[in-house]
Amino acid sequence: MEIHQLKYALAVAYTHSFSLAAERCYVSQSTLSQQILKLEKELHIKLFSRNTRSVTLTEAGAEFVQRASGIIQDLDQLEQSMLGYSGLLKGTLSLGAITSLGTIDFSNMVTIFFAIHPNLHLNIIHGGSYELVSALRSRAIDLVFCAIPNVEQYPDINFSVVGQDEYHLVVSNRHPFAKLGTIDLAQAREERFIFHHENQSMCDTCMAACQDAGFVPNIICRNRNSTLTLHLVRAGLGIAFLPAAEIPSYGVDGVTQVRLKTPIRKNIVFGYLNNMEPSNLVTTSIRFFKEWCQQKEEPGGLFPLR
Repeated sequence: MEIHQLKYALAVAYTHSFSLAAERCYVSQSTLSQQILKLEKELHIKLFSRNTRSVTLTEAGAEFVQRASGIIQDLDQLEQSMLGYSGLLKGTLSLGAITSLGTIDFSNMVTIFFAIHPNLHLNIIHGGSYELVSALRSRAIDLVFCAIPNVEQYPDINFSVVGQDEYHLVVSNRHPFAKLGTIDLAQAREERFIFHHENQSMCDTCMAACQDAGFVPNIICRNRNSTLTLHLVRAGLGIAFLPAAEIPSYGVDGVTQVRLKTPIRKNIVFGYLNNMEPSNLVTTSIRFFKEWCQQKEEPGGLFPLR
């Protein structure tokens, strides 16, 4: 077995796709497939069940992935420990992130972190909150920025609240709600909704808000791309919940934000596994990101380069 084969197998297990795994590992799909087949031949077992729609783990494959993830983690920790003697911080940091992180200024945060540690490589993986938490648990990523409403359900993950978003309804300028400014969510019971995907935590949060208002939303479309959602709203397909602070940044004209009398808010959380010994790279990252988010909470606070 080769180390790169273990990493390829872990990537396939996480993405459930040979093509996505190849993209994540920066190799061609044929190269990755050949290496997986070579690994399976060497082990005399099948790690994956393949069909035209998805790739799933066999029973043996599930145990292989569990053990392989521990091996990769141990190797990463060994590398970081050795690099510590040279005074350098090197390696690849894999961050899981939802798309709505403007409240913590995510882009500047990772840019400044890289400026302090220029020998690093950053691997940023986007996805829904539940999807990213699953990736963290399988150790496909090191740290996660997401929105989990009930963090107590994840005792194996150390979560910290680092920001908060308020969600507004977005409607076409031609919609009657556009002239009201603020509504009771119950007034939207007859509307068509463009909703988040089910692997995004805001799907559950917004669904619960609608149910608390006395109705089940008529979801006619699900989409995770906010820009496309705004264009669909402008065209009149339906209305949508989006984070108020970020809507103007998409630059889509012809839509209006409508406040809710009972606000919908989500906590942005930062998390990492608490049942593992973090590498020097992960430990340094955790400390930096926590300090950054604390600085963002202080009015007029600027994060110092150091």
